[in-house]
Amino acid sequence: PIFSKLSVKKANPVSGATVSVGQSIAYTIDYVNSGKVDATEVTVTDLVDKRLTELTLTSGTGTITGNSIVWSVGPVPAGGSGSVGFSAKVTAGKSSAAIINRATIASKENPKGTKTKPTRHKLSVPYTLNVKKIGKGSGVVTSSPAGIDCNTDCSESFEKGSTVTLTATPDSGSIFSKWSGGCSGKEVTTVIIKKSLTCVAVFKMEKIPPKETLPPPVETTAPCTTTISSDV
Repeated sequence: PIFSKLSVKKANPVSGATVSVGQSIAYTIDYVNSGKVDATEVTVTDLVDKRLTELTLTSGTGTITGNSIVWSVGPVPAGGSGSVGFSAKVTAGKSSAAIINRATIASKENPKGTKTKPTRHKLSVPYTLNVKKIGKGSGVVTSSPAGIDCNTDCSESFEKGSTVTLTATPDSGSIFSKWSGGCSGKEVTTVIIKKSLTCVAVFKMEKIPPKETLPPPVETTAPCTTTISSDV
């Protein structure tokens, strides 16, 4: 058979690994003509998952059309081999299913082609943590890991399973009252990201006790003493 030995190997990361949005994957497609006759008009075709974008050829002469890549390999003699490759960036999509990639190599002698074994990558889908501040008081909410600094940035994406600590710091003249929504506890609270959620920080104005008012002083009148003397 022609091209019975065909494989896809990924340079980084390896098949079976978990990838995140924004991460790049590099694929290398190795082929071998294990037949006894030369193969002519050889092409390699890869229909790439739509969640992979910014496709870039890393080896071989090919054409990228949308999410399809076709390499024109040309003749491959019996026993001959070669490789082509490309890289792509993982983007967010509606599905969190594994990203599967496989290619097909065909020739004039084998027009139906031979498919590679698929590579699979688990996709880590980020969730959004939102912070909202309410109440008559004011303050700042920050996160660890960094990302939220809720004077200006009150929303951040975190991977599923991430542990995020939020710290509410009241401004001068204000006090932190409580958390509501997806958070609870005191000024420092910790959440484990399982889905997108909103945490609400409630700030109140600090109560200033009224100044003590002293009663007006009581005026006292000294008794009037009169001394009468007589000369005898």
